Amino acid sequence: IRNFVDGNYEICNSERYSAVINRAKDSISRKVDQVFFACFFIRSLRSVLGDLFGPYYVKIPDENWPTFLAKKPARLPKQSEHWFDLWMHGDCALSAPGIHLCGGKLPGLEKAILTFWKQHCSVCSKEGATLEFGGKMFHYPCAYQKGF
Repeated sequence: IRNFVDGNYEICNSERYSAVINRAKDSISRKVDQVFFACFFIRSLRSVLGDLFGPYYVKIPDENWPTFLAKKPARLPKQSEHWFDLWMHGDCALSAPGIHLCGGKLPGLEKAILTFWKQHCSVCSKEGATLEFGGKMFHYPCAYQKGF
């Protein structure tokens, strides 16, 4: 606490304390606080595929905002990327090309999902198709349903 000549007081925090507080505030402003407990590949919680695994944290650029996972807020913090926590079925993730499990992490996930979200499934027409058969794209459970 500092006492100024005019009788006013000011509370001064240590530099380390201020750094921790600023880091926490920055983290909160960057993280999108909308958890959607569904497989981000097939956008469903209910499936014969079993439990969801996650969360896996990824940065998504503004222009690739996944509106099927979270409604885009009218006012976003001024930055070009936002954090999402994603959940997925193990079979959906491990059957997707370019994604593999390595020490509890999924290297290549951020890059791959942007491609997957542009691909529509030939069965259900939703985004997130990862598997290609005969020139057509499928979600893992949709391909299984069709006998691939």
